[in-house]
Amino acid sequence: MACAVLRSLDQTIDHILNHDEYPLSVNGEQQIDRLQEKVLSLEEFLEKFEEEGCSLGRRIRDAANEAEDVIPDSNPSFT
Repeated sequence: MACAVLRSLDQTIDHILNHDEYPLSVNGEQQIDRLQEKVLSLEEFLEKFEEEGCSLGRRIRDAANEAEDVIPDSNPSFT
């Protein structure tokens, strides 16, 4: 479940970075790039350690869901 949420967050980030409808400053784009790197890293970790990372996976899922909810709120042009 956490992997699916992270994939969704990665897709949202990818959409923001690759579409002109979301004007980003250079700094904003760099921050989102770093966030995407961390999301992909967490996804890889969870895929390798899915059983051991069950509790951690729930926490990551919840954080990713919150991040995905916050992204559109942080810039009025996202809505």
